[in-house]
Amino acid sequence: MQTETDGLDGHRMLLLLEQESSEPSKCVAKPLPFERLIAGIAFKSPARLLDLPFDILDEIFNYVPHRSLPSFALTSRACCRLARGRQFTNITLDYSPNSWSLAHSLLSEANLAQDPGTHRACLPSIGPAVRQLTIRSAKGYMQQYHKISVLEPRGISKDKLKEITERYQRYIRTIQLVLANSLPNIDTIIWADRLYINDTAYQAFLHSRAQHLILNGIEGDTRINAPACTTVWPLRTLHLAMADVSIEFHGSQTEVIWNTVIRLSAPYLEALTWVTGRDCTNNLGFAVRRTTFPALRRLHLAGLDLEHASVYESLMSTDSRIRWLGVQQTCIGHYLSQCGTLSSLESVTWFAQPAEADEDLLSYLGSNTHLKELYIRKPLPNELLDKNLLPLLGSRFGSLTSLFLVGAGEVFEESSLELVGKIRTLELLHLSAGDQEYSFQWTVTHDAIRHHLSPLTNLKKLLFSRDIRTMPSVSSPDDDDDDDDDDDASFLDSDGDTSSMNFGENPNTDLDAIIAAVALGAMLAPIHGPDAADQPQQNQEQDDDHSVDTDASDGSIDWDFTATSRRPFSVTGSGIERSSLSRLLQRMRDGKVEEEAQAYFSAFETLEMVYIGRQAFDRGYEHVTGMLWQNKRWADLEDLLPSMMRRLDV
Repeated sequence: MQTETDGLDGHRMLLLLEQESSEPSKCVAKPLPFERLIAGIAFKSPARLLDLPFDILDEIFNYVPHRSLPSFALTSRACCRLARGRQFTNITLDYSPNSWSLAHSLLSEANLAQDPGTHRACLPSIGPAVRQLTIRSAKGYMQQYHKISVLEPRGISKDKLKEITERYQRYIRTIQLVLANSLPNIDTIIWADRLYINDTAYQAFLHSRAQHLILNGIEGDTRINAPACTTVWPLRTLHLAMADVSIEFHGSQTEVIWNTVIRLSAPYLEALTWVTGRDCTNNLGFAVRRTTFPALRRLHLAGLDLEHASVYESLMSTDSRIRWLGVQQTCIGHYLSQCGTLSSLESVTWFAQPAEADEDLLSYLGSNTHLKELYIRKPLPNELLDKNLLPLLGSRFGSLTSLFLVGAGEVFEESSLELVGKIRTLELLHLSAGDQEYSFQWTVTHDAIRHHLSPLTNLKKLLFSRDIRTMPSVSSPDDDDDDDDDDDASFLDSDGDTSSMNFGENPNTDLDAIIAAVALGAMLAPIHGPDAADQPQQNQEQDDDHSVDTDASDGSIDWDFTATSRRPFSVTGSGIERSSLSRLLQRMRDGKVEEEAQAYFSAFETLEMVYIGRQAFDRGYEHVTGMLWQNKRWADLEDLLPSMMRRLDV
């Protein structure tokens, strides 16, 4: 085993063990049509069903549950071949025993196919059915097999670390051989593990037939034997996320990535995401030969800091055909302010950028007033919005249909809302305010928003994110009426709990009165605990519809809700089970949120969908709103509007 040549040493193994687990990719490949899967193979079956045309069989198998495919495969060889065409379309190798077994089976199939003196395997091959391969090693399996603690990898002994490194290297080498030899119909490769791209790994990717390549946490070896300049790599999608190698990032590695991967795929590349380490200072001083990207439509650059503009000029020349551009934490703004008009560009997403780049953004927008979509996903000060950006959008952008803006303050100012209302072409509007990381700061004044946005007669979708809502307090019968405590309303984030608020040691102290009143009025089971008094058993035959009324003179709101659960609250002293509390308060809040949604549908005749407090509503039949999603998190907006919420956490 050539560990030194393969480039994986103990230090890189520790970095792999310390790597944060990435979220599973939502990318799913479509299965290969049966006609292509069995091309050149004699396919006969006594079952009349399987004599149907292949396009009809494809449609039928779209409705066969995945869990039923193993049983169907046991029926006959013909059924096994069809089942495997769907069963192994998308596979994930996660370092489990099953992953090891599957990788060796795929490699054995390739060896049998290449040996003319060996009879082919009795069962239909798995390799031709694989369309997407994901390599995401689960730390749980590594911990279970090697008897280590992945929470403290630095405490692993040198001998144990050497053993882990050698076994993981055998595992990776097997996968690389599979990529190069066993998957003739592979379409997508997603490598989520930290990866050191040496010559072996590079040749495996190059000789695979994948058209979509996603690599996260990579390092480039300067000793890679790149093919001749005439070689073309027919990649259509390329996602490169460079690892945080060191504070002083070496430009030679990025130069290798450009020359050996990006430039070779230039004739076919349709989408490129290029991300460097978040903590790296990478003033790269290399200049590249001018390369054209005739098929490039989507470009996302994050973290790049290039001294020479030759890379930018190759990717974004005046004759390029880019339609979507994403810019994040990079010094490309100065180049954009001078590059002029990109006539093919339709959509721009401006992620987190330094404040000094705001002028570059304004200059770039002034040269590209033909944009249809603009998503500025960084908080902008009110002065910049009111004096520069919004007047520019309202006066010169005649085709802008989608807009996402974030106000830097705790609220989105009404002066800015009034200017947004002058962009009459808007069909989709997404507003947010305050910190975009963890806390929820924006208390939305919906009446003011409906007033200022009333001129938007073409508005179809309206979204609010990072918003909070104020819930009224519910006083227990024993509380004094003259209590002047300012905490009579508890601020809830969009989860329906108080996780983003600071209430000291006990975050639920101010909600005890709510729990006591609702537990009695909502027919919930009595509170139990060592300090709780015995409560009478509730009559299970009474009506389930209840209301909790408060005095409207102090700004409180009447809440009507249906008690759908009799699960008791778990109380130990003053600690309340947060999950039960969250569910209760969420039910109380839903009614008010739906009223706000209905008010928006009444105010905007063209409105089709509104998203408030992580709940989405559509107009429904007869102008009655119907809830589509409830309690959805921020990241799930990508499912709701995939063309808009293209998010990359770097």
